[in-house]
Amino acid sequence: MGKLSDSRLRSLKPRSKSYQVADGGGLFAEVLPSGGVSFRYQYRIGGRKERVVIGTYPAMTLARARQVHREQQTMLEQGESPARRVQQQKAIEKAGALDTVEAFARSWLQYWSAGKGASTLGHTKGWLEADVFPLIGRVPIREVTPAQILSVVDRIKSRGAAQSARRVRGILKQIFDYAIDRLVIQSNPVERVKARSIAGVSQRDRALSSEEIGAFLRALDSDSCREQSKIALKLLLLTLVRKRELLTARWDNIDLEQGVWRIATTKTGKPYEVSLSRQTRELFERLKVLSCGSPFVLPHISRLEHPMGPSTLNEVIRRLMDRNMNGLTHFTVHDLRRTASTHLHEAGFDPTIIEKALGHTIKGVAGIYNRAEYREQRRNMLQQWADTVDVCAKHSATKLVAMW
Repeated sequence: MGKLSDSRLRSLKPRSKSYQVADGGGLFAEVLPSGGVSFRYQYRIGGRKERVVIGTYPAMTLARARQVHREQQTMLEQGESPARRVQQQKAIEKAGALDTVEAFARSWLQYWSAGKGASTLGHTKGWLEADVFPLIGRVPIREVTPAQILSVVDRIKSRGAAQSARRVRGILKQIFDYAIDRLVIQSNPVERVKARSIAGVSQRDRALSSEEIGAFLRALDSDSCREQSKIALKLLLLTLVRKRELLTARWDNIDLEQGVWRIATTKTGKPYEVSLSRQTRELFERLKVLSCGSPFVLPHISRLEHPMGPSTLNEVIRRLMDRNMNGLTHFTVHDLRRTASTHLHEAGFDPTIIEKALGHTIKGVAGIYNRAEYREQRRNMLQQWADTVDVCAKHSATKLVAMW
């Protein structure tokens, strides 16, 4: 949580000279002698210091400033200068009028596309050109109403694509949020059209097959992303932990000698231990060297006192999908955890031991009376899983079956 709050921002008083109040991670509010308050982000890239203006308070809310800050941190992790991207966007806006929804949306695409994979860009452009521009593309962006937004999503729903309608609603919200940031409009018409009124969140059940695990690992090894990202994705597959648990992991919670990783902050609110296989220990040992003294196992690319950004691993997966490797269909970072669980269940391991390894709370009477941790059983299971994943990476599925 940052140090700033709305009450503190409202209480800031101008002085004879500008001064700064930090929020964290390079984000701060600068108070001008005139009384104006602007959000700015300061960072280093290529050894030089840069600063970019995010927006002006209160036209831009603190929550929105933090969201833009996170987006720019991700941009920085991918080697792109946020300041340069903003300058490019201003040049685009200066070159032509952006009065209509279509003109502004295409300008937003130029800004938003940094670091996005070809597949993500293709889907987004496709939805805009097929479903948005024909209906409201020529409408002045300042005159768009919630009813017009609803007409767009209802048209998509009418063809039986409720989840696509929900995604298009999300794209439009980003476009109009950006228009607010650019001081083009004052309010977002999409806010009145709630996502839950369009469709519920779809429940995913994607699990990679043994062949897909091998294809994924081989493609990952040949990818150009940072070694830390490659190791992180392998650790998610081998340890069954949640992405957030790995990204926030600290070295003082990992005992490589004993082979134990103690996770204190979890989704369930209860701490648990992860038994480390031989392969997992080797990966952590490599990360120890790469972390350069950071307290985090996976530090930010340019700020060692912060963890890796939350979308970094998602972008790696998207890039691998764009390469269309061996027919591997779409999956997400979270699907790696589901993949491990699925294979372990299919291999006949005790479901209770698997649930413990996942950090789940055991429900019902069994959860109340059974306090066993099954440490040795979990250790043996995860070692067998790591050995099996090694086989997946090097050999065919037939050898995987034999391994189990």
